[in-house]
Amino acid sequence: MVHAYVTSKTGNYDILKELAKENRKTMTAAESFLWGYIRNKKL
Repeated sequence: MVHAYVTSKTGNYDILKELAKENRKTMTAAESFLWGYIRNKKL
């Protein structure tokens, strides 16, 4: 069985990179809740 990597078109890279950067800046409600528990050592 041979596995191949599937990649996006090179033009999409810049768009995906910006979206990834934006997603790292803003947390979802679940992430915020989880990190709150981790910070308070309740997990």
